[in-house]
Amino acid sequence: MTGRSHIFGHTPCVSDIASFISAPDILPRHCRIRRVVREGQKPSTYVQAFPGAHVSRNGCPVSRETRLYPGDLLGLGEHVLLMYKDPRHDSGPPAWFPTCRGRPVTELAFGCPACGRSLCEDQEARRAYLASPLPALRCGEDEDGERKLLEEIIVRGSCHGDGACRLAPSYLFAACAQTSYEAYGPGRLAQLLVRIAGLVKKVVWETVKDIGDKRPESLPQRSKDRPSVRVEEMTSDLQPIMFWMANAVELLNFTQRKSSELEREEAEGLLDDPSDSVDMETCEEAMVLLDEVIMYTFQQCVYHLTKTLYSMLPALLDTNPFASVAPTAEEGGAGWTPPSVDSILAILGNALELGRGYMLHAELVSQMFGYLFFFCNASVLNTLMERGERGSFYQWTRGVQIRTNLDQVLDWTQTVGMADIASRYLQKLSTAVNLLCIPKTSLLMMCWDTLLEDHSALSPAQLYHLLSNYQVGPSRLRPSAWDPPPSALDELQKGEIFESFGEHPPLILPASEFRFSLTDPVESEEIRTLLCDLRQFAWELEKETLPVNQRPL
Repeated sequence: MTGRSHIFGHTPCVSDIASFISAPDILPRHCRIRRVVREGQKPSTYVQAFPGAHVSRNGCPVSRETRLYPGDLLGLGEHVLLMYKDPRHDSGPPAWFPTCRGRPVTELAFGCPACGRSLCEDQEARRAYLASPLPALRCGEDEDGERKLLEEIIVRGSCHGDGACRLAPSYLFAACAQTSYEAYGPGRLAQLLVRIAGLVKKVVWETVKDIGDKRPESLPQRSKDRPSVRVEEMTSDLQPIMFWMANAVELLNFTQRKSSELEREEAEGLLDDPSDSVDMETCEEAMVLLDEVIMYTFQQCVYHLTKTLYSMLPALLDTNPFASVAPTAEEGGAGWTPPSVDSILAILGNALELGRGYMLHAELVSQMFGYLFFFCNASVLNTLMERGERGSFYQWTRGVQIRTNLDQVLDWTQTVGMADIASRYLQKLSTAVNLLCIPKTSLLMMCWDTLLEDHSALSPAQLYHLLSNYQVGPSRLRPSAWDPPPSALDELQKGEIFESFGEHPPLILPASEFRFSLTDPVESEEIRTLLCDLRQFAWELEKETLPVNQRPL
């Protein structure tokens, strides 16, 4: 391979300098253009920017050595724009260059010299774009304008709204990225995606910090005189967290799909410009940032919910549902639950309403409730194990009361479609309560092996703890049939009876059934209004970058 290099600059630095250009932002060694000749192939030309130099090709920044094609516009700094033509091949004017035949001279004089469109045509096209129902949002070429538009999406899109408008930020960000890709190619897309992801992460971190400054970090103390649940405070804390988690999931899906699509097109040589390669490392960085946002917001949701539930869950063990006076059927007593148990259901119901209301992906809503039921199971079961060492807690009457309270919760999960998740994660607690509900006369006739088989969800150590502390009655001895084999007795007495909170279910991000598509016109009137307002905002920013005598009216 042979080649010749040319250095652009305004002072001589090396012996092979071929051209000098003077401008305030042109560096002494600004860029190198080299011609490469390979055997059996046509000569090709490449441009490479030196460190610190601003070089663009057809409006896109040149970050690595990039091939030039006839008709390409090469920008050097902010003041120099050159068109590349191969002197060895008469290829004629580039395809994008306008033809002036058939157009009046007066129209060209007051029209656009680049596309040949008259001012009237240009204004009509702009009006059509500003009012279009299609999901297009052009952010322009100026980085500062792009940043302002992205921040404006955060401000306007965060006004929660209702329905599909809850996903407005992710929809508008995706529309902006897709429009940028169609206008400037994949070279700029990766950088835009990572800016969007970074901006979302910054907003989420600031939001969580503001919530933390208002609420204490410590768990509330359990006591008999439990304070009433502040559902309003919890709802206020969870709203912005749920909002950004739902939007981050949709954005991550868009970024993953777009990256996979571009990677496939590049591998198959389907890109319009072969030199405009996809920066997969930057796309991966954007996906990592969004993944962090989802993990963090999910963690914050379960933190606030479990912190609120922590002081309420002992009511499942302490409340006697038969001692409370329930209203009659005529008074609306059907489906009545004790107030203390109803407070737990209010928290769970509020969490479900928020998740669905903010259009959080259904899989994440299910996983969130899986974690909540896991926490309830471990917390209540550990309290149950602890209570057994204090005297006459393990007995049939107490078991029936707990079973009734727990059934109220399970009935609610059946109503809202969470029964399968609840039965899976509440299995140990339910099994322990079922043991206490066995009538004493039947339980006294059972042996260790049968009890171990019938209550396999419990560990042998937990079963032994329940049986060894069971209240068989005054002056009565526990039946010897309850005793485990002597060889296992020592190990069971030292075994762990408490559930670990560290063995919680993993968070698995969804892979299908996402909410929106950028192939159809915008259906939501609220999002369409937001889109039109943001187009006008971006257009005003773009006008500010033009010279005063070129700004349209």
